Amino acid sequence: MLSTLIPISPIVKSIESAGQDPANLGYSTFFNFELGASISLLYHWQIYSLVGYYTYDTRKENSNKGTDPASGQSWPLFHQFEMSCIPIIVGAKYRFSTEDVVPYVGAGAGFSFVKRKSFYDYAPMADEENLNVVTVQLLAGVEFYFAPRMGLRIEAAGYYMRLPERVYNPAGTGTNPGQNPVIISQANPLSIRYASGVFFQF
Repeated sequence: MLSTLIPISPIVKSIESAGQDPANLGYSTFFNFELGASISLLYHWQIYSLVGYYTYDTRKENSNKGTDPASGQSWPLFHQFEMSCIPIIVGAKYRFSTEDVVPYVGAGAGFSFVKRKSFYDYAPMADEENLNVVTVQLLAGVEFYFAPRMGLRIEAAGYYMRLPERVYNPAGTGTNPGQNPVIISQANPLSIRYASGVFFQF
């Protein structure tokens, strides 16, 4: 399945000047690829598993500009954030129909292997972390059979990842920025996922 994970809570914020409140970096979405398998129990119930690969990146232009050493002209500076995650989820679905169109609901839980990176496009410094975090999924969807054992699946799901907050400040002064903006990876992001793909039954 191909899917998009759309954040509904902030993923990352930054502070550029002392006394400012944290501000969101530019809006972005995750781009994903997923592969799943399931087994039916008395037809209506299914046990499913899912593994995916999701990537996210965003950046924000600094208020202060840099100077091009060659021309002496000012140029924009950016602070940036990247995130990737590999979720592995197991859950159950309930199918409401035995016709060619089958709506269903489900829930699952598992772990995500998450990498977060905060950095600046004008300096070599960066902050990276790798985490294994609990992930929960609530989903609803519909299957359309176009052959006896083949069909198209369209699905929406809510995602929760139990990520801790992380503050990156090269100046080492908490959330009081020095020469560079403070980048704050947000805790416990919530997202809505839309997915579609082809399924086969054996």
